[in-house]
Amino acid sequence: MMTELLRRVTKMEVTEAKDGMKVKPDHVYVIPPNKEMSIYHGTLNLEAPKLAHGLRMPIDAFFRSLAEDQREVAIGIILSGTGSDRKIS
Repeated sequence: MMTELLRRVTKMEVTEAKDGMKVKPDHVYVIPPNKEMSIYHGTLNLEAPKLAHGLRMPIDAFFRSLAEDQREVAIGIILSGTGSDRKIS
């Protein structure tokens, strides 16, 4: 649902991420439900969550891989719905 909502409000291409997808400039990638995502050499990697239940932190894990892979050229924006990663004020 997030993919369709974002398509309505941006001119950038919005795509649900797929395993092995090469990241392109000016694109929005939405992580699919029940997946963990990382990036390595500019390629998205998706896998099933390591924990079946309990506290999952997919955004934290993705940003760690993004920082390692892209260093100072990394940019990320979080649009949060429901889930275990929460904004702390």
